[in-house]
Amino acid sequence: DIITILGGPHVYGLPHASIKPDCIDLGVYGEAELAILKLVETNFDKSRFKDVPGLIYKEGTEVKVNALALIHNLDEIPFPARRLYPPMDRYRPSIISYKRLPATGMLTSRGCNSRCTFCHSGKGEFGLRFHSPEYVIEEIKHLYKDFGVREFFIFDDTFVANKARAMKICEEIIKSGLDISWSCNAKVTYLTEDLLTLMKRSGCWLLQVGVESGNQQILNTMKKGITLEQVRDACESAYRLGFHIKTFFIIGNAGETVQTLDDTIRFMVSLPAHYSSINLMTPLPGTELWDTVEKYGSFDKEKIEEINYLSDKPTFIPHGLDEKILLKKFREAYLKFYLNPRTIWRNLKALNNLEDLHRFTKASFLLSRLLISKIAAAS
Repeated sequence: DIITILGGPHVYGLPHASIKPDCIDLGVYGEAELAILKLVETNFDKSRFKDVPGLIYKEGTEVKVNALALIHNLDEIPFPARRLYPPMDRYRPSIISYKRLPATGMLTSRGCNSRCTFCHSGKGEFGLRFHSPEYVIEEIKHLYKDFGVREFFIFDDTFVANKARAMKICEEIIKSGLDISWSCNAKVTYLTEDLLTLMKRSGCWLLQVGVESGNQQILNTMKKGITLEQVRDACESAYRLGFHIKTFFIIGNAGETVQTLDDTIRFMVSLPAHYSSINLMTPLPGTELWDTVEKYGSFDKEKIEEINYLSDKPTFIPHGLDEKILLKKFREAYLKFYLNPRTIWRNLKALNNLEDLHRFTKASFLLSRLLISKIAAAS
């Protein structure tokens, strides 16, 4: 008798199929905050479902999908009701992603202005919308004073897409005297020297950079909108200024060959990064790659349960390659990056105190287990 509503990127990608199971009553196509409020206000009157933005519902055997729900003025949304959660100090983030506790995450924007073929934002339907700098600073102060938070992860697709806004937020953090550490995702095309310098002064210490490939043609095919030279310049500037750097790479992209895979591994190892996250390309529903995947390789769209970009098993095999090659290069990428003496030395040089040493030791142990499991999965 409980109404069950489904949401998220899978529902965005496959809105009709997502709510077909009898156990699912409704879905939301897009952002749900205002849609759910509107739905509650209708008292679940089926005759008014057509007026609820983004609602996915059933009329007999037919699935109806209302227009995509988007919140254009993000400042209309109140802060998350974190007081309803357990105490903040019970949460433990990834061991390599914080300097201090308590720590929490924030979203200061939604959407992305890039057009990557493997990402839900690539089709441009979500646009790029920002909270104002004033809203962001107020939320930081609220978390700092009311919850004791000292570490922030800004989960935006790219926090620095609006340079003037990013700089104003950094300036306000400095002006307010907030003693915080923070990190963010960043597209390399926006990482100018003056912005990086201000970010560092305001407490930013970790940059997470999506690179994806070390071959320019592959980057062009996925519409990444960056060059290898921009990646190198941004990473070297950030490293020189004292940032920790985490890069993201994908093995088995559309158009991939053994040569491009080797290019990626060489480029990955050559960057001054402390960490790298390496995944196998997985076409996701709602992306351009999902729509065109047959052009680039073999992929079974019916095996939904296997479509997981964190999986150690390839689901997409580019033309000219096979699973064995992809797994070999996947394993090789991890080993060559993390067993590279320069990577090890880079991390050792970053240790400033006993707490850093403790976290480094624990992270090394966890990483060793991860590498062993990935090597075993790829064997």
